[in-house]
Amino acid sequence: MKITIITATYNNANFIEATIKSVLAQTYKNIEIILVDDGSPDNCGKICDEYAQKDNRIQVIHKENGGLSSARNAGIDWVLSNSDSQWLTFIDSDDWIHPKYLELLLSGATSTNTDICVCTDLDEVFIPGWRKELEKQWTKNATRARYNYNWSLDKNNKPIVNFNIEKIKGLILC
Repeated sequence: MKITIITATYNNANFIEATIKSVLAQTYKNIEIILVDDGSPDNCGKICDEYAQKDNRIQVIHKENGGLSSARNAGIDWVLSNSDSQWLTFIDSDDWIHPKYLELLLSGATSTNTDICVCTDLDEVFIPGWRKELEKQWTKNATRARYNYNWSLDKNNKPIVNFNIEKIKGLILC
């Protein structure tokens, strides 16, 4: 099953390359990446174009600035007109995703026969040291990252961090 990742970018030239690298580093490889340059005045569009020349899974849309929703909608419109993808996710242009993000969420969704899969950010409280370990894997010049984990609640409503999302019913969202 193909997964489409839509990333809208505006004035994020300092982060977009690390974001793209984290998407390209996914263990799940049947993906297409839609980068939407929302009329950014910095080099975002140029950076996106350079990556599209290197990897045929990347499509770039250049549009006038209309805001995040407009940019994401442009990506969705492209997918509906040009793709056979069965799944869709949005990754912010200043975020990194774990290398198994797509693999684990798709596995959870398909194993439970759900149409929507949701995950959230968790802090260092739940996985001590994980943030530092992940930071070692990515570029040293990036200054900000967001980490996505799957979690559920035990019978006492305490969070359990895991990569098994059987209990989450819920598109891949973060």
